Amino acid sequence: MQTTTVAAQIGLTVVLLVAGGLFVRSFVRIMSVDPGFDPDGLVTHRVTLFERVSPEQRELFVEEVLRVTRDVPGVRAVSVTTDLPFPGRGATLTLSFPRNGEQVRANALFRAIDPTYNETMGIPLLRGRLLSDADDREAPGAMLVSASLAEKNWPNESPLGAQVRAHNRSDWTIVGVVGDIRQEALGIEVQPTFYVPVAQSMARHTDLDLPMVIDMFSDPVVTLAAVRDAIWSINPDIVLHEENTMAGLIRTAEADDRFRALLMWAFASIAAVLAAVGIFGVTARAVSARAREIGIRSAFGADGNGLIRFVLKDGLLSAMLGLAFGLVVALWASRLIGHLLFEIETRDPLTFAGAAVLSMTVCILAAYLPARRVTKVDPMEVLAEE
Repeated sequence: MQTTTVAAQIGLTVVLLVAGGLFVRSFVRIMSVDPGFDPDGLVTHRVTLFERVSPEQRELFVEEVLRVTRDVPGVRAVSVTTDLPFPGRGATLTLSFPRNGEQVRANALFRAIDPTYNETMGIPLLRGRLLSDADDREAPGAMLVSASLAEKNWPNESPLGAQVRAHNRSDWTIVGVVGDIRQEALGIEVQPTFYVPVAQSMARHTDLDLPMVIDMFSDPVVTLAAVRDAIWSINPDIVLHEENTMAGLIRTAEADDRFRALLMWAFASIAAVLAAVGIFGVTARAVSARAREIGIRSAFGADGNGLIRFVLKDGLLSAMLGLAFGLVVALWASRLIGHLLFEIETRDPLTFAGAAVLSMTVCILAAYLPARRVTKVDPMEVLAEE
């Protein structure tokens, strides 16, 4: 009965170690994903002014906020956008454009940005040009498209110069193709995205409410304090909130994956300790139950290593049974969590091998300590007691 209980504990340990290993390896894979931009040194906050302003006033206001922020010591670059990545869901709009004599429609994430946004974020330009100050409210509509949007809708051809209808305008011209970036989370595939100038998207009276991204090369605490003072010098009623680093936004977006990995690994560790205690108890009991037999074997010249192997058999039998049972159950259970994993097969051989080796190592160590006691048994004392 005790052997069966210990085998069940070891089986549970293997299952939890496999699940924890899969989640940990998945999380490591996620955190190694290139977001498509350089988050180092990037600090974000939101600029809000609860006043109705005209498109002209809004454009001038944004330009002034950007100007005073760029003048702050420690600021390398600053930009505004309608939506930051992470979580970066934002609006999904429909683009319409002619191709092969037909009007084609495509859905893509919409982002309004200032001309320096791509450089501030470190999003690479792949073809064409970036937006510029010349792409103001009076200029023809200029649009950037992400690589995935270009590849999907203009396969084997350049989208540069294509005329697109979107965002209440029909005169957008694609002027550049930029790299894809992860928007919602590192583990979510890139989404086709198009970018237009903030100045050309101010089509109506509205409040000023835009996220800012600031590239800093000095202490962010000191620099942010100076940025706040500079912006409040324009208008003390401006609200600055949702301050964070881009690295912090990424960590927050991956919090669920990190929690799952830590939780499963914690369960696996507790199960491993319980299994080790069980193995220790089984082996210690075997030593006590066979004290006379061990004494006789020792009296007849059995060496210490041979006695250790003799006692270990009982404990390792439970370990082998539990290991086999646990691996079979883990193969089945891993399929239930497959949808939560990122670029890791549910039958990942490295994870299963690691769980098996770790389980057996714990079992061997737990069994070895009481087994080693047999080398210290005085055979004459055991026989005298009998």
